[in-house]
Amino acid sequence: GGWGAYRSQQDIRNFWVQHNGLDQSITASLADLDPEDESLVRLMSYWSTGSDVQAKFYIVENGGHDWPGLRYDWWNPLYVLARYQMGFGRTRDIDSSKIITDFFVEVARRGRAEPR
Repeated sequence: GGWGAYRSQQDIRNFWVQHNGLDQSITASLADLDPEDESLVRLMSYWSTGSDVQAKFYIVENGGHDWPGLRYDWWNPLYVLARYQMGFGRTRDIDSSKIITDFFVEVARRGRAEPR
């Protein structure tokens, strides 16, 4: 399970896959663009034939409590402490901000999403 009142990532993933009726999946390891960050990223993609609905889940292994791809000012002590204490910006193989932005741009391009 998750921590406290929060559901586990597996519970959340299963909810969206079931909610959207997705019955196909593939998991791929993404390129390790920065071996020095000591993290690896897997992309779990789900879809259903006959539908353009899909779900993607990024699993960061050894990423800490992270916002993958975070850029920060190295000279700012607050960011440096956050990096060493919690791993913020540790994973540099993907850019979370770009992934999230691309998702919303695609939703806007398609038009308003209808609830299922």
